[in-house]
Amino acid sequence: MDVILLNALSTRKHYRTLRGSVPAELYDSKTLWVLDAFGKYFYSFETRAELVEHEILSWLKTRGIKAEEFASASLIIQHALKPQPKEAVDNILSNLIEQDFSGRAASIISRYQGGEEIEVTQELFTLASRAHREMATVGDAGWANGDIAEYIMNERDDAGLFFKSFPVLMQNLKGIREGHNFAFAADTDAGKTSLMMRCVADFAEQAKDRQQPILYLVNEGTAEALTPRFYGTVLGKNNTELLELHHTGKLIPEYERIVGFKEHVRFVNIHGWTLGKVARYISNARPHGVVTDMTGRIRINSSNSNDIQQLEDVWNGMRELAATESFWHGGSAQISMEGKDQWYPPLSALQNSKTGIQTTLDLAIWMGNLNPQRSPEFAQVRGISTPKNKLVREGRPAHSKFQMEFKPERNIWTGGAE
Repeated sequence: MDVILLNALSTRKHYRTLRGSVPAELYDSKTLWVLDAFGKYFYSFETRAELVEHEILSWLKTRGIKAEEFASASLIIQHALKPQPKEAVDNILSNLIEQDFSGRAASIISRYQGGEEIEVTQELFTLASRAHREMATVGDAGWANGDIAEYIMNERDDAGLFFKSFPVLMQNLKGIREGHNFAFAADTDAGKTSLMMRCVADFAEQAKDRQQPILYLVNEGTAEALTPRFYGTVLGKNNTELLELHHTGKLIPEYERIVGFKEHVRFVNIHGWTLGKVARYISNARPHGVVTDMTGRIRINSSNSNDIQQLEDVWNGMRELAATESFWHGGSAQISMEGKDQWYPPLSALQNSKTGIQTTLDLAIWMGNLNPQRSPEFAQVRGISTPKNKLVREGRPAHSKFQMEFKPERNIWTGGAE
């Protein structure tokens, strides 16, 4: 039984979510010691999705343990990483998922009864939905038995919504579709919100005949301030020009001519919202796309998670929602010190995340810029790259790198040669 438990938790995903649910009193000290070693391994080998036998054994040798302890641990690990009966492993995982759900549900109820202001029904619903999804991945999951021709059509290069204002992305990327999860990242005050609005305006124009909305969930600034900025982006106008259009009665008609209908893109203040409340709002609105500005500020109701873990859980939660509720999701994050003052920050250059957020993404769009005080001649130039890209067109490079000039007053982007 101990070897089966270790086998079940030998992947990063299962270890991270279910290690805390293992009842320590039911397992011997050697098993628990090896389990802790698994955790330290995953911490040291950040890119590994599952344990690699020769790596963890070599790593153990460097930990200064006694020869007999190493021999014992080595034997247990070698047995654990051999194929185990699937039914037995599935039973272990199912029991741990139920234990995890039970503990988290009890915590939510306790906090609610203690007077904390939480939406207890929504939190429990979200928690139960997540547990059901995890259970579905343990046993025999439903297979894709739809129309194969439809699947092929959905995967063709010209399907979905495209980044029309960015020629290189048009050349190299397939379209964004329901279920896709992607991220924009840039330095503070570099124009990240403007970049996102430009892309959303492109998407809204291409989807103008759809009746479902795009939700733009605002965690930075206010919906009231961002809405006129978006009108300016769509129409290529500054505030003075927007007011002139309004006075002539042409503002709304011109806007609707481009994006289809006035309510197509809806800016919503979500300051202080939990993931559960976001999920409920999305479920009621039934959008075809969702943008979350500063995604990491959405709260997770869990006293057992640190800030980095909560950040990863929010992004993974939005990825799961996009798949289950059938919408595309684009979120934003901050570039870390590692990526400052350069055109093309590496994939790892995210605030509070080297790999966690990145593993949830189908596409990463990073925007870099040079320090305007040291390089004033490049103050309006931005470097745009795709350091992670699972949406590459056939025969095109996965990692795009190009520069564009950014004109913030009307949110216009020009240039873009590779």
